[in-house]
Amino acid sequence: MAIAAAAGYQATAIDLFNDVDTQAASNASIKADHYPEDLFDHAESSKANYWLYTGCLENYPEQIAQLAAKKTLLGNDQDVIHKCRSPEFISELAIDADWYYPDAAIARGSLTNNELQCWISKPRLSAAGQGVQIWRT
Repeated sequence: MAIAAAAGYQATAIDLFNDVDTQAASNASIKADHYPEDLFDHAESSKANYWLYTGCLENYPEQIAQLAAKKTLLGNDQDVIHKCRSPEFISELAIDADWYYPDAAIARGSLTNNELQCWISKPRLSAAGQGVQIWRT
């Protein structure tokens, strides 16, 4: 927000917390009481022609696609989000680029014949490290 304001853009923030710094960096700031529904509803009803998202709204790619069909999205669309959140896709990229990349397994039911004793478990719909934990076999 601060960068947009410094560049001379008029920015409206729709925020779950409506923090003081968000208010200071935007022309208007709207508090969204129900997450994420209010964010998308307010964005859809705004007069703005363009929009972008931050935070863990990437957990809602279908809603992002719906709003992007109505207003120009300045950011990653639904297809990019799905690729970036795909451990399989990221693993393939790393292998093709000859990068060091940790072994990964996608849990689908119970894992059997596991040679490793310790894994990191991360929920697919999370952000900011929430829900990351050690998972031991």
